[in-house]
Amino acid sequence: MTDTGDQRVVIEYRARLNTNFQYANGAMARNDSGTSNYSMVTAFDTGKIMVQNGGSKKSVLNYGLNTWYKIKMVANWDAKTYTVYINDDPVPAATDFVFRHTGGSKLTGQRFGIDGYANASIDFDDFKVMVTGGAKAAPEGLGTSNETAAGANDGIITGVNTAMEWSSDNGGTWFNVEGDILSNLSPGTYWIRYRKTDDYKASSHVELTIKGYDQPTSPVGGESSGSTNASTTVKNEDGSTTTIVTDKATGTVTETTAWPNGVKVETITTPLGEVTANVHLPEGVADARITIPAKNASASTVAYTVREDGSRKIIGDSVLTKDGVSFIAKGDMTVKLIDNKITFKDVPDSYWAAEAITFAASRELFLGTGQGVFIPGESMSRAMFFTVLARLDDVETEGGANWYTKAQNWAVTAGISDGSAPDAAITREQLIALLYRYAGQPATSGNGKSFADSGEVSVWAKEAMNWAVAQGIMNGSRGTFWRLQAASLELK
Repeated sequence: MTDTGDQRVVIEYRARLNTNFQYANGAMARNDSGTSNYSMVTAFDTGKIMVQNGGSKKSVLNYGLNTWYKIKMVANWDAKTYTVYINDDPVPAATDFVFRHTGGSKLTGQRFGIDGYANASIDFDDFKVMVTGGAKAAPEGLGTSNETAAGANDGIITGVNTAMEWSSDNGGTWFNVEGDILSNLSPGTYWIRYRKTDDYKASSHVELTIKGYDQPTSPVGGESSGSTNASTTVKNEDGSTTTIVTDKATGTVTETTAWPNGVKVETITTPLGEVTANVHLPEGVADARITIPAKNASASTVAYTVREDGSRKIIGDSVLTKDGVSFIAKGDMTVKLIDNKITFKDVPDSYWAAEAITFAASRELFLGTGQGVFIPGESMSRAMFFTVLARLDDVETEGGANWYTKAQNWAVTAGISDGSAPDAAITREQLIALLYRYAGQPATSGNGKSFADSGEVSVWAKEAMNWAVAQGIMNGSRGTFWRLQAASLELK
């Protein structure tokens, strides 16, 4: 067989152990021979599934007797590494383990027990070897509907499905298709293709164009036939005034909102959906709640500031509202919106806390634990939560004696925590107390009896818990807090 470029050699099989025995290969594939041949090996050894890595072996899973296990070995021939998956878990049991080969296009494989030597101690089924990674054909049967009104950004692409992905910047950024239609699209050029999977490379793309609204011109009343802009002005309930100007030639929409106190926000949306806002706060106004209008925004849509040197900094407290993305501005700034979705192998879109984890990770309040995983069920330490709050408060957390030192020092200085026991798992009571202090310890009401274990709340935490329950943040008090629960709390 031949494996080149993005192609991979895949070996799959199912095995069932019926009795325990000492080390025996479940599947061994190689094209080398002799001592220290460093084959691709998945094996079984007294209750453990083993994987060979060069000259050593690693236990990756404890197995149970009389249970079928599906094992998948994916080899990168050029890199001489292979990755092992068990029972369709998207998180590998072994990643980029090393094997050796002498080139060529031949693999020799063996299975323990095929000749009866194993004495019925192991059964095999569905053993297969294949080369995957060839590109799928480009999508067919796609259609478009153009913008129906100036600045409506309501273009549509039909005929897509969830195996595809799309780009509005000539392949610079790709987004997964989440249904059978792409809607609310700005005028512009779009690429559609089948995305890469374990079995295929991404397909070539199909290029489609959504045209901007071609507004009829009339010399009678309204705008003149030679006008290139359409303008609308509205008075808002909060006393501000918004003027929307659409450039009919380019499709660019400029929305300017001014408040009586002098605060002004100019938002420019390009036909490709790129959003940039220039925020001005007059002298005497220290901060203001700003909402940048945005269509198709999601939990992963974030605002970031553009520094003078061109670098960017994500605004950690930016939140999604019905009108767009909202945040607290502290002075004049230029802000852009992006979809900063960060995915984790152990958090599929169907996971109940996926939206909350996406919200926290896209704002870089939470980071993964390495190798593209989040480990949502892992307990959260006090140091982790110091760091989350510090990032939320726009504090630089990198550097220091330990990874959490700067966040710990900030928490102590700000009066949020005494900084003790940073490595200890944080409890619900402790977390809510820290969050309550971060919020400025607002006045609370209620007796804290609106949840099942209210009688177990510690005296020192009662006021904070009353506040959390009143705000809809928390409905219980005891026990260790998990990373996924903390992410859900940040979304609230």
